[in-house]
Amino acid sequence: MDNITKYYVRKALPASGFVVPVLTTRILRNGLSYTELGVVGSVFTASWLLGEIPTGYIGDRIGRRNSMIAADGCLALAMIGFGLSSSFLGFAGSYLLWGVSTAFGSGAAGAWLYDTLERQLDSEAYAHVSGRGMGIALTATAVGSLVGGWLASVRPWAPFAVAAVVAVCSGLTVLTFDGSRGGAGEHTNLTITETLPLLRDQLFDARVGPVVIYLVLVVGMFETANGYVQPVGLELGIDTAAFGVIYAVFRLAQAAVSFNIERIRDRIGLHRWMRLGPFVAAAAFLSVAVEPVLAVGVFLLSQMAYAITTPLQQQYLNDRFDSERRATLLSVVSMATSLGGIGLGIAAGVAADAVGPIRFVAGFGGVYLIVLPAVRLAFARLSAPVFESNPATE
Repeated sequence: MDNITKYYVRKALPASGFVVPVLTTRILRNGLSYTELGVVGSVFTASWLLGEIPTGYIGDRIGRRNSMIAADGCLALAMIGFGLSSSFLGFAGSYLLWGVSTAFGSGAAGAWLYDTLERQLDSEAYAHVSGRGMGIALTATAVGSLVGGWLASVRPWAPFAVAAVVAVCSGLTVLTFDGSRGGAGEHTNLTITETLPLLRDQLFDARVGPVVIYLVLVVGMFETANGYVQPVGLELGIDTAAFGVIYAVFRLAQAAVSFNIERIRDRIGLHRWMRLGPFVAAAAFLSVAVEPVLAVGVFLLSQMAYAITTPLQQQYLNDRFDSERRATLLSVVSMATSLGGIGLGIAAGVAADAVGPIRFVAGFGGVYLIVLPAVRLAFARLSAPVFESNPATE
């Protein structure tokens, strides 16, 4: 079996696919509040960001393949932890391991694939191979969602046990990969200590700051609201197995969007989407206040909108800045959105405890209907427009 086939096999083993449709439900049914749910979720993001420092240092010395093995090992332990936990500390510890796993795996698989193709004198095939790998991963995740939802309805711990086994199988698959140590420059992602000063400088740059702030708000809206699929579903009486079906539909819809992103961009226009897409999603969230049963359809729309927004925002940044500045800016945006997500996640939990998940999602959409245009208007008055029209890319 050649290395590319092995890469595809690993992409077909997404352990998280079995647990994402039922994890929030498990946490809530163990008595945690929405505030505690927001805190443990923020532990994941914080451990991922902080973990970039030591895991990057270690990764430079053990190589990309071993970094992927470490990521799969930590993920297996996290899944076991989720399956055994019934307390705030237990879930927080499991999220911490998951964050460390993400830090170990951050960029390692993509870098390994590029190196492998380069050694085969076929580095131009990277986009094709990685795109096919993403399609395989999304399809496998959809299948995993169906299986995970059904397993959770039989034995609440079962999806986590299966996910741990799948993570181990993924690690064993990586063991068969050709090694890639890389060298001193292997871990190219900026760490949090390197990025924070850059973030400060970029936020005060009239050309960059408004874009970063707007993207923090947009990404925060999608990630925070989409985190309430299961709480809202529980309020509507949706059972555990049905969540598996719902998430499978989400993933297949995201896959369809991903495969057609160029057509969407050409038809709607990059800048027009970035101005209007998040606003439409916010309005959809608000509609839940009128008819709560619309929630599942609204979340499906949100998942698809986020799948469109992510690559288009990356293209916007790539188009606007030269290569020397591009990597820095992408790191700044990634770090800023992650830091913003920590605060939003906790604040969302407090609000959901106060008014309930359905009213929270609706109110959240209402707030964003005001905030997004207000931010754009404020920056326009400061002669720093956000996502202004560009005929070349419309």
